[in-house]
Amino acid sequence: MELVLSAPREIVVDQNTARRLEELCCQMTDTCGLIEAILQLAVEDESKRRDGYMKTALNLSARGTKAIKMFLSEWSVLVEESKRGELDHPIPNSVTAHLTTANEQP
Repeated sequence: MELVLSAPREIVVDQNTARRLEELCCQMTDTCGLIEAILQLAVEDESKRRDGYMKTALNLSARGTKAIKMFLSEWSVLVEESKRGELDHPIPNSVTAHLTTANEQP
């Protein structure tokens, strides 16, 4: 018989971890918005500044990718710890809201 572990219904974390997850969520959403705006400037500007816009968008993309990787890494640890019942405090609603919003987008 194979034992299947389901995802925990609630994940609880300490305040510092919750704050860090919330910061990473903000970085991810802010970065996406900035990249879109900068790429729009690059599309509309046919001068030498276009290269600068593209480089800025690439740098922001790298920062956003780093934030996503860090968030996913921390999140996977939290999921595993919560399965073992090692966490103490619930994730604040603002982090849950970011996660819900991110999951609802296509």
